[in-house]
Amino acid sequence: MNNIIILGDVFDRILTQVIVNTCEQCGGVRVFDGKRLYSSFDSPKYQVFCTDELRSIEQRNTVVVLGSSRSKPRFIKWMDDTVCILDSSDKLSLTSAEGCKNVIGCSMSEHDTLGICGYSDELSPMISLKRTIKLGDRLIEPCDFIVHTTKILPVFPVLAASAILLVDK
Repeated sequence: MNNIIILGDVFDRILTQVIVNTCEQCGGVRVFDGKRLYSSFDSPKYQVFCTDELRSIEQRNTVVVLGSSRSKPRFIKWMDDTVCILDSSDKLSLTSAEGCKNVIGCSMSEHDTLGICGYSDELSPMISLKRTIKLGDRLIEPCDFIVHTTKILPVFPVLAASAILLVDK
């Protein structure tokens, strides 16, 4: 089972909803949102935890999505195989990711690992992986792919969900 932690001091309903819906469609999901635990399958492929505090990662195959932070950067003890996905335009997230070996920056900047390079229509952004991602001895090569959505969504949730699927084993 793959663990996904959505970390932010401001609950981002859209970010959480896009990630949970994506995981639901790609193998099932168990979600703990801080108030309740619910699951879509008996043996889901993904576990999603929503939290506003995280000190260390102690579980392999964990992806941390750094969501909105309005107060101060977090200081996290990262495991070597942890993947951190962040909005690289958020300076607090960049500081919080220090020490993580596997960071995927997402935004519309040309300097990011993952971005949107166009649209096939208003509901179908073309996502571009702009550089090779090395996870252990596995390489994910640059590529472009289209994501189909049912409504217009903010950029970061779409890119974060796409990054989760890219790094999934």
